[in-house]
Amino acid sequence: MKPLQNKSAALIREAIISVFLVLTLFCLPAMSITAADWFNQAQALWSDDRGKFADSKKAIEYLNSAIQLQPDYAAAYNSRGNAYADLGRFKRAIEDYDQAIRIKPDYAFAFINRGDAHYSLGQYQRAVDDCTAAIRLQPKMALAYSNRGKAYAQLKNFTIATKDFNEALRLKPGYVNAYNNRALAYLLQGNNPSGCLDAQKACELGLCKVLEWAKSKGKCGQEKSGQPSKNETKNLPDTAPVSVTPAKKTPLPMKNFTFPSTEDQSVREMKKIKGIELFNGKIIEGQIVSLSADTVKIKTQDGKILSFSFSRDVYRFIK
Repeated sequence: MKPLQNKSAALIREAIISVFLVLTLFCLPAMSITAADWFNQAQALWSDDRGKFADSKKAIEYLNSAIQLQPDYAAAYNSRGNAYADLGRFKRAIEDYDQAIRIKPDYAFAFINRGDAHYSLGQYQRAVDDCTAAIRLQPKMALAYSNRGKAYAQLKNFTIATKDFNEALRLKPGYVNAYNNRALAYLLQGNNPSGCLDAQKACELGLCKVLEWAKSKGKCGQEKSGQPSKNETKNLPDTAPVSVTPAKKTPLPMKNFTFPSTEDQSVREMKKIKGIELFNGKIIEGQIVSLSADTVKIKTQDGKILSFSFSRDVYRFIK
């Protein structure tokens, strides 16, 4: 009986090993996917033209996987907040922005995006506070000034709002969001000439909603004087959303830009990038040599390789 027992034990061992090898073969690809891989798959769904995820629900699934693998992944919480905001779930988005800020207290973009969610909920003072926090972290962030001005305008504090728009344009001449938002602030004050000039400029840069609204109210092209009536302030045009560059403009940093997940697409997209623009307005021309969840490396024309953080340094890519 002993030889038979040994043979049976050997067969059982072989069966167990075979099952283990099969499970390893099928599970290894999933086990090899990192949190950054899931994050990048979500970012590949970002649409620059639409200023949002092409499939927000799928992006949330990918980001859930990234967070499950790396619970302290601040950028993943921030991006998942953006996806929830795309779906109109602003309170849920704020929870993710809160978590991103808890993990990374100097995350300026998370403050900006949380401010936008508060703005969408009509919580304008909270939007002001978040933009102010972003400005403390990034004093030269034109986006933060423009969006804070937008919130101040909703609070009817037009003087401070205009100062913020002016500062945004000083930091970033030709900034379409600032022209768009300042136009609306001027028009709501009854300063139609200045408002129409800004609205026309914004439209030339690709954002025409304020100009169209102003024309429909007879404010541009058919002058009206004095303060707007209560009826005129209803159904105001949407001002440019936070962290979203209008259509036909350049792509964005952390909300959200990355290269497609496949290698061939990535190579093609990298070749289109001519450089980056920093928040301080400095242009760095060169070739993108690597890109991760929060870092981009660029080889400059003089052969140097420089590294920059999305959340602290990079405003946009230049194609």
